Amino acid sequence: MLVNLRTVTYAARTGGSFLAGYLVVWFLFEGTMLLSALFAVLVVLVSLTLAEPRRNQFQMKKALHFLDFRKKEKIFKIFFLLFCVQGVSNGLTGGFIITWFLSINGFNPEIIGIILSIQILLAGLFSHLTSRILNTRLITYSILVSGILFSLIFLLLGFSNPIHVSILVAVFGGVQGVSVIGLERIQTMISDKESYATDIGLLWTGCHFTGSLSLALTGYLISVWSFVAPFLLASLTYIIFSVGAYKVLTNNERTLESPL
Repeated sequence: MLVNLRTVTYAARTGGSFLAGYLVVWFLFEGTMLLSALFAVLVVLVSLTLAEPRRNQFQMKKALHFLDFRKKEKIFKIFFLLFCVQGVSNGLTGGFIITWFLSINGFNPEIIGIILSIQILLAGLFSHLTSRILNTRLITYSILVSGILFSLIFLLLGFSNPIHVSILVAVFGGVQGVSVIGLERIQTMISDKESYATDIGLLWTGCHFTGSLSLALTGYLISVWSFVAPFLLASLTYIIFSVGAYKVLTNNERTLESPL
């Protein structure tokens, strides 16, 4: 179900990214952001009409127990650190970076929208196919393979001509689609059933925190050493994450339950 929801999200983002390139030309950035805000208001209004599921009574003591990092299993702590490493890589390549990089390489807003929509479309397609075709052990291998491909793409990206840049950015979507299934598997395997959502929240809190720091640093790195610097650092940090995650999973596959 999570994969299906993610696929729908990717499909919607594909259409949004494609339209955004043209909307910026027609209505400028201000008009496009205003239109996005109106869509957000619509989403909120629709969500208010949904029936709320029955919830157990909230207990602060129990919640604090689940948030106590000291009581987490060793494998969870290892993956928390690995997710922090992944966050660094995401920050170095996320946010405004790719859009700015495409603009610097001479692409206009319409073409950037098309390239990013293809990227997101491939991400959705590959995530769906990966979850359907690969078994549990092969998905573990996919974590390693997607990490190698991620690193290779960003090693090449900073030294490529505009034509190759557009191809690499689009193909990167497929790599994202494969890697996201590996991340779903990791989350499901190491999270406690009693604190499933809390554990996932802790993992991504570390990832987003380091990602925010590295994203803030990326502007400085680009101004001093161009895009090559953050892309090389992203390649290095992501391969550390993928190799580390692969080794931990293979070493503990007998003790972890398979979610897929």
